[in-house]
Amino acid sequence: MSIRAFHLEEFLVLCRTNGIRDQMVDRGQASAGGILLSLKPWLWQAQAIGIAMPYVVQLALVGVPANAWTRRAAQELLRGIGLVVRVAESTARRNDMPRFQVWLCTDDPARIPPRCIMVVEEPRRRQALGQVEGADALSYPVEIIIEAPPSRPSSGSAPSQPPPPPPPPADEGDGGRIREGGPRQGGCRGNAARGKSSGGQ
Repeated sequence: MSIRAFHLEEFLVLCRTNGIRDQMVDRGQASAGGILLSLKPWLWQAQAIGIAMPYVVQLALVGVPANAWTRRAAQELLRGIGLVVRVAESTARRNDMPRFQVWLCTDDPARIPPRCIMVVEEPRRRQALGQVEGADALSYPVEIIIEAPPSRPSSGSAPSQPPPPPPPPADEGDGGRIREGGPRQGGCRGNAARGKSSGGQ
């Protein structure tokens, strides 16, 4: 195992396998460097505040460049406004590229702006003819069009849209707006464990 400083707790204990993690959690403690650690599973919800997003809004993003034609780029552009829950099939397949069509889940449709600026990293090795020399990023104005009135599916009803597709591969083009001392508490993520130290020899 290894112990890492972790800002949401005092430390996080990482284990090689889930089996080791489960054993440590079941035991409730572990020793590291002469310090006795009191452990419990780390939960990602523990320090979070839940947000209800009851509205689904169909949007068209006009001005998204081909080098950022990905779901991830759209999500980065709309970060803080809502979550992209679906991309139109014709958009994903690049059969229809005048606009990037998405469905956004949000808590307040009134917060959707009429336009945004998309900033895309521009690696120097990819400098193109006519590009400003030495530019680290390129900005694109993107118009955001609400194509249909926001819908509010009732709680417990089937979603009006199909489930979102899996995230894009890691190599897909990307874009978008771009402790020590005293008692210890920690967490366990995935195959890891969190806890509290009670001192040592």
